[in-house]
Amino acid sequence: VAFKLPNADGTSGQALVTDASGNLSFANTGATGWTHVNAAAIGSVNSYTWTGIPTDTQQIIIYYDSLSADGSYYPAIQIGDAGGIETTGYGSCTGYLETSYHFISSYSSRVALVRDNYGTASQIFKGVVNCWKMPNTNKWHFRATTNRDNNETFFFANGFKELSASITQVKILLNGGSFDGGNIALSYYQD
Repeated sequence: VAFKLPNADGTSGQALVTDASGNLSFANTGATGWTHVNAAAIGSVNSYTWTGIPTDTQQIIIYYDSLSADGSYYPAIQIGDAGGIETTGYGSCTGYLETSYHFISSYSSRVALVRDNYGTASQIFKGVVNCWKMPNTNKWHFRATTNRDNNETFFFANGFKELSASITQVKILLNGGSFDGGNIALSYYQD
């Protein structure tokens, strides 16, 4: 096999690729692996949206620590594509376990990280959301675990959402009011 080299150099980060007929050219290499977005204080807002998530993302992890709200509200997750955050079509349930009590609720507009009767101004939440994309689809699956205050209550959430196109954004939000403390971070995996 005789390869034909390109006439000019490529640019930084490019690699030689073949067209399977012996012709070589320079092309951009796709990013693979994990990208970690720096942790940030969430500030006094109702929601925070991470944008610019690459469309070939296969997994997302959202971290939250010491989240609190200015009233009786609870945190949740929504996802979106280039057309915006999608607010319908979620299939999710959220529950909690305590020493002497447990309960589960379902949601169709978001993946709730904490059950709706547990958000109060005095509560502090910490946890993680794992999101996986089903191969060859735009369907995302969620699993979240959250602890309240000093591990007094354990919350769990599972859900799914099929986007109309490839994911480009993720939103953490409250069902009302504003966050008044806490840190958030996001990591995504490209394959």
